[in-house]
Parts: sequence; C-alpha cells; structure tokens
Amino acid sequence: MTVKDLITLLREFDPNLNIVVRGYEDGFDDVTGASIVTLKFAANPEEYYGRHSQSEDTAGKAALLLKSNRRY
Repeated sequence: MTVKDLITLLREFDPNLNIVVRGYEDGFDDVTGASIVTLKFAANPEEYYGRHSQSEDTAGKAALLLKSNRRY
C-alpha cells in the first residue's frame, strides 16, 4: 500500500476515529506518529517474522512506519 492508497482508503472513514496498531502479543496500541524507514522488501520468508526487514544501506526502499507509544 502506498501513501496515496492509504489517503484514498481513509477518506471512507469518520475522520474522528482513533487509529491503532496491534500490540506485541495481544490487544491494540494507539498510533502516535509516523516516520520514514528504509526497508528490504520480502527479505524474510519465515512466517513468524514480518515480511520486510530494515535496510542499513541505500539498496532499500523508503516506507512510512506508523509508530505506537510502546517499545518492543
């Protein structure tokens, strides 16, 4: 999903709704911000990891990371 896709999707919802992300093991956390990260897409084939990993070099691609108030 791109930012453009997300904006289009969000226009369908009440602008006063809270935005949350899944918690580490269970529950939900509030989104508290966003930042740009550089990722290697489809880097993790194991299903217990997220599909993408953070890139330490310029070969990665930028993505928007939604942040929560928790640190895992």
